[in-house]
Amino acid sequence: PCVDRGTNSAVMGTMDLDGNLRIVNGRVDIGAYEFHLMGSGDSDADGMTDYQEYISGTDATNPAVRLEITAISNLPPVKVSFPSSSYRLYTLYWATNLGGTWTNVPDQGPRYGVNGADTMTDTNPPSDGAFYRVGVALPP
Repeated sequence: PCVDRGTNSAVMGTMDLDGNLRIVNGRVDIGAYEFHLMGSGDSDADGMTDYQEYISGTDATNPAVRLEITAISNLPPVKVSFPSSSYRLYTLYWATNLGGTWTNVPDQGPRYGVNGADTMTDTNPPSDGAFYRVGVALPP
């Protein structure tokens, strides 16, 4: 009954006692902590839920921090670069069209990241080109 029931003008500071954003869903909660239903909020309004950001190891309060491909070569072998965390598993996928079936690139994951700039390589890309994406998961 206290979720989204507070008065925004009474808020002192932008973070609750756990360091989470104080106002989520447009209205502050009553109490010292803001309720965050895992997966439902988007604290930084970047289009990724807080849960998706947790999985990818990015900062759910900073829209500039995200999992993205930072570089890709256009000649074989195709090298795909991205930021990684040593606490996450990454897999490189390819498809012939964006709406098609995504397939694991052989020997390119899942494997742990390097905690910084990372690269995965497709040594045998399709001759007519491909789309690439990087998948991320929590380790078992």
